[in-house]
Amino acid sequence: MKEKTPFEIARETLRLLSSRKLAPNPVNFPAVYGEVAGTPPVLAFPDDSLRQIAQALPARNPGQRKQKGLLESAIGQRNWAGVRNALVSYADAGAVAPAGSAAATTEPAAAAEFLEQVARLVENSLPALGTDDARFSEPAAR
Repeated sequence: MKEKTPFEIARETLRLLSSRKLAPNPVNFPAVYGEVAGTPPVLAFPDDSLRQIAQALPARNPGQRKQKGLLESAIGQRNWAGVRNALVSYADAGAVAPAGSAAATTEPAAAAEFLEQVARLVENSLPALGTDDARFSEPAAR
């Protein structure tokens, strides 16, 4: 069978999008293009969403400031393992508060909220990643 050119694949992709009543947007087009070409879809790294989360994180101590910087660096490199390690280390750095201090009384609520946000991020990312990336799906299954 003759291999299709990228132009033919794109044309067929637009036909399929139209027949399925899907908009040719940055989410739908690559998915259908990969289907037509017979290649696995390239999943986008959620840079913007992760950057918003990183910006919202408070840096209450030097350890958290360091981990927040490492998180931003991992996001820039699109490195899931680095994102995971920075978030876990950030949470650990926030857990070290002297008993009776103001930080110790507010940390459990802030930590619980932070962990809920991370859990939501993982849950929302799973459908996009599927089981293609074992580094992501294995920790998420725990």
